[in-house]
Amino acid sequence: MPLRMRWRHYKAILVGPAMLILGVPYALLAFAALLRDELQLSTKHLIDILPVLSLATWAAIGFAVLLIIALEGSFRVHCEDHASADAANLDVSKRAEEIRRTLSSELDQSKGELEKERSLKERAEQELKRRLIEPIVHLEPEGGMVSCTDAKCNFVLTLVNTGLEDVERLRVFITYFVAQRISGSVVLKRVGGISSEPSIVVPELRSKQSELIHLSFSELLPIMTEVGTNGGVPYVFGVKIHTKLRRDADGKDFDLVRCYGISLGGEALYSPTGANLPESLKASIIQLDDAIKHINSADHWSSVVTEIASTPGGGIVRKYR
Repeated sequence: MPLRMRWRHYKAILVGPAMLILGVPYALLAFAALLRDELQLSTKHLIDILPVLSLATWAAIGFAVLLIIALEGSFRVHCEDHASADAANLDVSKRAEEIRRTLSSELDQSKGELEKERSLKERAEQELKRRLIEPIVHLEPEGGMVSCTDAKCNFVLTLVNTGLEDVERLRVFITYFVAQRISGSVVLKRVGGISSEPSIVVPELRSKQSELIHLSFSELLPIMTEVGTNGGVPYVFGVKIHTKLRRDADGKDFDLVRCYGISLGGEALYSPTGANLPESLKASIIQLDDAIKHINSADHWSSVVTEIASTPGGGIVRKYR
């Protein structure tokens, strides 16, 4: 394989216009002179005018002619290789340009399809939002009075999804408070501290389903009573029930806030829209309405102040205001 490749390379260099112009005529001239000298021809023909040279001179001239042919052939092959490379580069450039145009066309087509798909998706989302309705979730009873189930201030309310949309991730935050009217302004004193964790978690509540909500504040009732009596101003007990929920169809968040009043003895819950309530609770309903007006205003909320004092006997007394 290397010999054949070498032969092709040498042939490409030697066989060419220079060989026809210089090499072949010189070879014929040298051959004719050789015949004349060897055969001792002496005639008045064209052969007689051939130069009479020695064999070394003829060989030297032949090598010079061969060198010229080789150099010319090498230059010619070099130019042909460059031309072939330029042609190949041009062909590659053309093919690259064709590929670029094809890819650009496909990219434009893909962009058009993506824009069309995005437009259809936006339309679908808008249509879905248009068709979706607000969740309708109630905390019942919405009116009247609820009595405790036992002597420990335990109550049961019902969270009802009366709408058509399913809801999920219901987080119920329960806050007990004492509302006082101080210098003409309503102050809501939080009892039991602040917690970022929900009191009750309901994974989902489908349409027309319900979930029981249990309330128990027997441990907080003595503190609420002390805060109310130590204030020396009109007061009312209450509980704020804040439910955060999410519509299942699109993940939109909603809030439900309800407020119930607590009777002074802790034996009943009542709503501000209740009817046929005992006379002992009617005086507090007006104050509960005042508290509800500010139930979502952070400026009207505060925490119960705990005062700790020591007794003469070395004990500790806590006082709540």
